[in-house]
Amino acid sequence: MDGQMAPKGKKNDDKAECEQRWLLLEERQTRLIADVSDIKRAVNFLIKGFENHLEHHRKLAWALLFTALSALSTLIVSLILKFV
Repeated sequence: MDGQMAPKGKKNDDKAECEQRWLLLEERQTRLIADVSDIKRAVNFLIKGFENHLEHHRKLAWALLFTALSALSTLIVSLILKFV
């Protein structure tokens, strides 16, 4: 418009369009926050599941270790008794 004032109706249209765009941006922001929250919950769920999985394997490893030690001690005792 080269230095001329915009007509009053045009200003109102621009203001209404800006407000509409602002509302759309706020809505998108709300959805993004909800999506990030959902992703965070899913990641925490996976981490917790992985921790439980590792705990299960840790218990199995201890059980196998004690079983192996028990078998080894039985073998040593039987060898000692065999040669005595």
